[in-house]
Amino acid sequence: MIFRLLLTGTPLQNNLHELWALLNFLLPDVFNSADDFDSWFNTPDIAESESLVTRLHSVLRPFLLRRVKVSSPKPVISIVNMVIIKHDIKSINAVDKTF
Repeated sequence: MIFRLLLTGTPLQNNLHELWALLNFLLPDVFNSADDFDSWFNTPDIAESESLVTRLHSVLRPFLLRRVKVSSPKPVISIVNMVIIKHDIKSINAVDKTF
């Protein structure tokens, strides 16, 4: 038996083919055809978009573990943002001499 895990921090960018590629990686026997997947879910009719979202959710729900920011643990230490500027002293001296 082959176990596969997909970790992504990037949300899907409204691209069904990208979604199919991820699902194909996880379950290539189930999601083996991009054309079939497109015929199931790719519809130009806006009136069917709510139905489409419902169908997609029902297919995706078993494969997703989603953690929202509110449920994430607080950091043990505080986060400090630092900006470090590196400069070459020779270039500073050259600029000083021009003025």
